[in-house]
Amino acid sequence: GLASADYPTRTRRNVHAAEATLVLTRGRVSGGTAYTVQVARRARKPVLVVDLAAQPRVAPVRAWLHDHGVHVLNIAGPRETRAPGIHRDAKRFLLRLLVPRTRSASTSGHHASRATS
Repeated sequence: GLASADYPTRTRRNVHAAEATLVLTRGRVSGGTAYTVQVARRARKPVLVVDLAAQPRVAPVRAWLHDHGVHVLNIAGPRETRAPGIHRDAKRFLLRLLVPRTRSASTSGHHASRATS
């Protein structure tokens, strides 16, 4: 439909509006996600592909963001229908990446006891 026809335009806009693109994937990049990587490279914008299946560490990604002085980040990857569970994995990774770990949060057992899910 209209949304899929407009995908390339939206992808280009997102890449150009951001200072860098972080691609969160599982396994090899394909389809629209591969197109996003291509657009970012063509625009000479920093692009980093992170394979969530490989239990990635956040430190190297944080360093990459810092090295490129990134304040506006485009986050891309396959949709949930193509990669079931990717939404949960991506959310988990992004929270680890973007939410600073304060000492008080990690030492208070309050959160741990409530997290039963």
